[in-house]
Amino acid sequence: MLALLISFGQAVVYVLSGLYGQPKDLGAGICLLLIFQLIVAALIVILLDELLQKGYGLGSGINLFIATNIWCARRCAAVTDRAASRSSGRRFRRRRSTRAADRSSRAR
Repeated sequence: MLALLISFGQAVVYVLSGLYGQPKDLGAGICLLLIFQLIVAALIVILLDELLQKGYGLGSGINLFIATNIWCARRCAAVTDRAASRSSGRRFRRRRSTRAADRSSRAR
């Protein structure tokens, strides 16, 4: 229950701080949907962690989540050519397709 309360607090802070866009531009309905989505995602992670701690998986749940996060970061870094550092952390940009690059070079 405490984990859900913390997740609710984090979701509210994320949405109201403008991480997903300015709240006044999004509107109250979208802000509430974003908060609900973040809480549901946190609930799923909590339930998956509980399952892994009970022994229905490969090792510790926390270690698995850490390994998954590291793998995703490495994969994103491997398939992108540029990274943008922002206040919310490193974000990776996708490479432009060769067709788009060909079109832009022909247009010049």
